[in-house]
Amino acid sequence: MQLLRFSACWTTITAGMYTVLFLHPVWSKYSISSVGAQATWILLTWLIWVTGAATLNAALPRLLVGDSCMGLVYCGQIQSLFGM
Repeated sequence: MQLLRFSACWTTITAGMYTVLFLHPVWSKYSISSVGAQATWILLTWLIWVTGAATLNAALPRLLVGDSCMGLVYCGQIQSLFGM
């Protein structure tokens, strides 16, 4: 859950910064706002989101077998998330 929270914060903050860098008339001339740098950012962001989803998905089998919520803090929330 913490990795997904980090992913959300990372995406929100850096996407806003990249939008400003890309649209600003002076800053758009720098290499940090190039299409290649943004493609690298998209790849890195996608990797973080996939890793967070895989981490959350690894908890699924033991959550759906019986009523085993040992060691999980947000067990009910995760069960309802996968139930949707």
